[in-house]
This record gives sequence, structure tokens and C-alpha cells, in this order.
Amino acid sequence: TLLLKSYQNYVRAWRQGLDRDRNGQLDYNEFKMAVKDVGFAGNARELWHQLDENGNGV
Repeated sequence: TLLLKSYQNYVRAWRQGLDRDRNGQLDYNEFKMAVKDVGFAGNARELWHQLDENGNGV
């Protein structure tokens, strides 16, 4: 996956790439920046909605 290629493991991906404010949660703005940083070519908002079905963040 793009996260593993960029960060070598999921823990590092979470800490360095996704949870940028280190509050233990992932909001859309953090997610949007992370997918851009790893070169995701798809629709970030659509992917976010698929992952965050209840709208509470991930």
C-alpha cells in the first residue's frame, strides 16, 4: 500500500503521516494531507466517506 511504501510500517504511518496533531483521532483535514503526501491519485473525499461511515472521524 502507499502508506507502507512511504512509512515502512503502519505504526509509523499513523504517528507521522496520519495523526498529525497526535490526538489519537483522524479528521478529514489530516487524512486529506496524508493521502496527498503519499501520492494517492483517487478521490480523497470519496475514500474518506467510505472509511468514516458514521461521520465521527476515524
